[in-house]
Amino acid sequence: MICLYVLDDAAGRAPGGAARWWLAQSLRALGAEIFRRGGTLTLRQGPAASVIAELARESGATAVYWNGVAQAPHQAIERQIEAALAKLGVASQAFPGDLLVPPSAIRNKEGRGLRVFTPFWRRVLALGDPPKPLPAPKTLRAGPRIASDALEGWNTATSQASVTFHVALTSRA
Repeated sequence: MICLYVLDDAAGRAPGGAARWWLAQSLRALGAEIFRRGGTLTLRQGPAASVIAELARESGATAVYWNGVAQAPHQAIERQIEAALAKLGVASQAFPGDLLVPPSAIRNKEGRGLRVFTPFWRRVLALGDPPKPLPAPKTLRAGPRIASDALEGWNTATSQASVTFHVALTSRA
């Protein structure tokens, strides 16, 4: 398995200094936890669809999985990723990653989103408890050695990134 974090500078608005600091600290902690379990965190910067497709090709990946984000700009990028991977014959799948309940599950009779909190919250509660997350794997089987950007090279104090993808690639090996 290749654990990948993609920083896409070209998409969206620039986050503030606190968000950039948080990103750097979070990536360090994530990298340390992945390493503790036997893997490595690969960092790449650039347009997410081309970076992920290139890494899939470079590594011989047979499948790519990522956490989806239910916002239009992210969904457009996900469609680009799916198309780029399909051209390579690589399977792909996104999993819900940022919302407790999908927006499509909370609509009024006209099919629009709810604008008042109380009806919204009643609808959320009526859906029941969300599924419990699966436990983290105790160990990871590292994939092929893949070049990674250095986090310090990203200059997270001034990065303009707002679209990010946490991706796992699986290979034939």
